[in-house]
Amino acid sequence: MTATRARRVTRSFGWTTTPGRLRLAALTLALAAATFGLLAATTVDRHRDAARAVATETEPLLVAAAELHVALSDADATAVTTFVTGGQEPPERRRRYLADVAAATTALTTLSRSLDPSRETGGAVLTIARELPVYTGLIETARANSHQGHPVGAAYLRQASGVMRERILPAAVRLYAVEARRLNRSSREGAASRGLVTVAVAAGGLLVLLVLAQVYLARLSQRVFNVPLVTASILLVVLAGWALTALAAESRALARAQSDGSNLVQVLSAARVLALRAQADEGLALAARGGGDASLADFDATLKRLGVEPGASGLLSEATALAETQGLDDEVLRLRDRVQDYGRLHDRVVTLQSDGRFAEAVSLSTGRQLALADSIRTELDRLIAASQRRFAAAAHDANRSVRGLGVAIPGIALACAVLAVYGIQLRSREYR
Repeated sequence: MTATRARRVTRSFGWTTTPGRLRLAALTLALAAATFGLLAATTVDRHRDAARAVATETEPLLVAAAELHVALSDADATAVTTFVTGGQEPPERRRRYLADVAAATTALTTLSRSLDPSRETGGAVLTIARELPVYTGLIETARANSHQGHPVGAAYLRQASGVMRERILPAAVRLYAVEARRLNRSSREGAASRGLVTVAVAAGGLLVLLVLAQVYLARLSQRVFNVPLVTASILLVVLAGWALTALAAESRALARAQSDGSNLVQVLSAARVLALRAQADEGLALAARGGGDASLADFDATLKRLGVEPGASGLLSEATALAETQGLDDEVLRLRDRVQDYGRLHDRVVTLQSDGRFAEAVSLSTGRQLALADSIRTELDRLIAASQRRFAAAAHDANRSVRGLGVAIPGIALACAVLAVYGIQLRSREYR
């Protein structure tokens, strides 16, 4: 079409246009494409960073914090049980205690190197680093006195357990709570729907401008298609569809990682610590030889927090509800039955001790009941490991969902801008 004909067509529609207005339209489309690219790229980067943080930063640190807490709790429970055994110290219990202390030291080192420095985490790490040698020193003193038959060994044991429960474990709980909050925050950021809305609105706005430009140019020049603008529109639709699909998949994967993985891990980890506390409570009560009322009361309170009775609220009831969606509720219910059996054996131990049959009470506590406690710990470890694997698989899916978008979005947005400018320039040349 000649320039004369184009001007005649515009007059016939009652319009007037100039090359300057076409250049303004080209600039508007270019800016709109750049804005879309910036918003979409920023959104995808934020979601990708959240998914990466969940998979490679916060979750591993949460696991380290949980292992620190469990290693410390198990060390205390094992030390108390070993003390109550009396006589020749079982080598396997001694090795377990030393392994727990080593594992706690390793986990604490990992956390101290990786945690963001803050008053809360820094203070907790320093507390554990300062008090753990105090605890182990008291345990060795109690052990030495026990081997020599000195009753004062029980006092050192109680003092050591007090250091663990009143200073070390609360600090470990603070570290765990900080990492749990970070994990939950990263999961929420990655699963937030506002990213989808942002990309959809930005893409929709750019697409509307592209369509309006094509309609304007078609009526201006009496040509149905502007190939560069049509190509830009197709690229935009493809990119927007890819981005929205990927972000939705990432959001679902992170939600699954939390519901099927981290939530159950946190509840079962707490239950594992309480089970170890109950084990230590019974040992302390036996070591006190009739003066362990406080330990027995704490045992009862601990089992109540676990929620071992059917229909009772507690961690095991919560774990059952969470595991139901994964088909693991029967396994958690069997675990609860074991804890109930442990409670019944504890009642038998208390009765024997009250009747003055201390040797029988110790034999039952360090025999059948200890074996049951170990089986409970093993089952909890297995369920936690299975939940961690589900978490890792879902977090991997989340990362994979947005892979490639960080490069594709800027490239395709730039291509849309170039094509839009070029398409308008084709019509602008008719006015030269």
